[in-house]
Amino acid sequence: MNEAIEVITDQIFSPLCEHIQYACDGVQQMRAQLARLGRGNEPVAPGDLVVNSEHAKTASAEQWMVVKAFSELMPEATVHLRVHRISLKGDSAPPPIVQHGILVNMKHGPFTLRREYALSVAPATTVGAIA
Repeated sequence: MNEAIEVITDQIFSPLCEHIQYACDGVQQMRAQLARLGRGNEPVAPGDLVVNSEHAKTASAEQWMVVKAFSELMPEATVHLRVHRISLKGDSAPPPIVQHGILVNMKHGPFTLRREYALSVAPATTVGAIA
C-alpha cells in the first residue's frame, strides 16, 4: 500500500518534480556543525537531536516568491513555508541549525498527500510577515 501511495504522490506532485525533496538529515547537519566548531569527533545519533518544526511566521521576498510559484504550480494544494530548528539535546553551545522547506499538502480521493521540498533560497536579513 505504501508503494501505491508513493506512486500516486509522484503523479500528483509531478509539476514539482524538478524540485529537490527536503532531506531529514539533521544528524549529518549537526555533525558538520560540530566539525566547524572543532568538535568533529563527538558522536551524534538521532536521539541526540531536538527538532522543532513550524509554519514560518515571516519570509523574505525571495522565499515568498518561491512559495507563490509552488502555489501556482499546484493551485489545489495548500503550500506552507516551514522552519526547522535542529539543536543538540542538552548542549546549547552549538547554535541551532535553521533550515527552511516548502510543505505541500493535497487531498486526492481518500488520501491526503504530503511532500516537503528543500528551499535553497537563503533567508534575507529583512523579512516580512506571511499573509
